[in-house]
Formats: sequence, structure tokens, C-alpha cells
Amino acid sequence: MITIFSLDELTPAANGAVVAIGNFDGMHHGHQALIAEAKAKAKELSAPLMVMTFEPHPRQFFSAQSPAFRLATLEQKERLLSECSVDLMLAVPFDREFASMPAEDFVNDLLINRLGAQHIFAGWDFRFGSGRSGSMAMVEDLASKTGVGVTTVQPVKDSHGEPFSSSRVRACLSAGEIQAAGDLLGRDWEIVGKVMPGDQIGRTIGFPTANLALGDYQRAKYGIYAVESEIKGREGQWFGGAAYLGYRPTINGAKEVFEVHFFDFDEEIYGEEIRVKLVDYIRDDAKLDSLEALKKQIEEDCKAARAVLSQRQSKQRDF
Repeated sequence: MITIFSLDELTPAANGAVVAIGNFDGMHHGHQALIAEAKAKAKELSAPLMVMTFEPHPRQFFSAQSPAFRLATLEQKERLLSECSVDLMLAVPFDREFASMPAEDFVNDLLINRLGAQHIFAGWDFRFGSGRSGSMAMVEDLASKTGVGVTTVQPVKDSHGEPFSSSRVRACLSAGEIQAAGDLLGRDWEIVGKVMPGDQIGRTIGFPTANLALGDYQRAKYGIYAVESEIKGREGQWFGGAAYLGYRPTINGAKEVFEVHFFDFDEEIYGEEIRVKLVDYIRDDAKLDSLEALKKQIEEDCKAARAVLSQRQSKQRDF
């Protein structure tokens, strides 16, 4: 997949594509369905498939002080789109100039003239242009005058009739409903980051951890998780473990941390990039009376996490 990070980097390879537009944060089942439909059209037209997304997320641009909410980094999105066999990803820099572009110019100048889009796909609620004045009805109207096809994709719903959405995924994570979030995504939710030095308190009680900065990621519910982790450069080798997210009330912690303890692992991985899959929620965060009580609780948490991961592996083998 070719990734383009600026409109100034557009090349002839980006011309004449079927263009699917959206934020695609998290790449849940609804996003995947839209891309699959666009891919089928691209095959029909013998055209490349381009996904146009925006970086930073427009919500982040307009509400810089709002709580962190991202479900995936740009790099994760790039990997997920590549796995969907997308040919090009255009990550449009969402800045003040782009945000103030008249809606008609977004369609006529960018999509039709500069990209030469053969067909345009976006969700029914896609808004764009200055003041979010543009809608899919406008896209259909303007594109029809040039012969460019447009498909407005309606909400994709689950077996209960509820639409898949990034908001639902965020709500599940906030509630500690990790498996429900995974059902919406079609995979485990992941946090990716580089391992940073921590306070090494876990090491002193026999449970060393890898510490990751959460950055703009949506915060899952504070507490203990069963996780699987992969170290960059060792793709396909997943290590089971338990992770903690919170402020470490037992030691009166002053900063939020995400700490991952690898089972049966004894290597220094500072500076390494790791992917951490949140498999299931074990328990709520709690303040304990002492470090010794904390050690005993972590032992129980690790037993619970091992049981969850063992059951998961058994189901995968049966499947």
C-alpha cells in the first residue's frame, strides 16, 4: 500500500481511484464493510482503491483540550488498511486551512479535479468543508454533473440491530467491556508504544513491567487486564501477560500508568515497540494496605489472567 501524507505529494498513481472517505478510527466492522464495498467497485472499474482519512482527527483539531479518545494511531490505521488490501492511503493534514475549505471546493477541486475520482464512497453522516456545511447529498449533486459515481453507505448494524460505531467501542472500553469492544472491532483492541523506564516498583516485588505512554489513546477502564503482547521484530510471537492501567493508589501514585507484566519472560526491552492486545478485564483498580498485600494481589491477578489466556487458546485450537 502506498501512503501519502500531504496533498502536495499526490502523484499520477493517485489519480483515477475509487475513493473511500472517513476517519476510520478503530477500523470497526462498519468501516470494514464500507471499504469492502468500495473495493468491489474498484475491481469493477479496474481502478485503484484509495482511502482518504484525516490527521489529526478533526475532533482532536477542533477540541484540543478534550479527553483522549483515539482508538488507533495513524500507523495502526495504515497497517489495518493495508490488511484490507487498500492500494493507497491519503492522510490529509487536517489544519486550519483545510478546515476552512469551502465544501464545494472539497468536492470539485480536490475529489474530482485533483484526484480524478471515478467513484466516491462515504458514510451517510459524513460532513466536510467550512462549518461542516457539506453533506453526502452535496457530493451526489456535484459529482453527478461530471459523471462521477457516488455511494452513500448506510449504517452497518450488528445482530441486535445496533449500528457499529467508534463511539460504541469507546463506551465499551470505558466500561471495561473489553470483549464487547473486540466484537465491534472484529479483533482485540490494541495499544502500541515504546517501552519506557518506569519506577521499577514491580521489579522489587517480583513482577517487572514494561511501561507504555498512552498518549492520545482512549482510556479503558482502570484496573487489571489479561493481555497478549508482541515485540516489534518478532512478529507472530505473542507473549501472555497481565497489565495494569491507573494511578497506582497503593503507592499514592501521582501519574497515570499502563504497565504490562510478561509471563515467563526475562529480557530487557527498553526502547522496543510493542503491541498489547487487551483480551479481557480482570478486576477494578483498588488501594491495598501494603506492598506485601499488593504482591499477593498481583499473584492472584496473574493466575486469573493465565486462566483467561489458557481458555482463549483452547477455544482457538477447537476452532
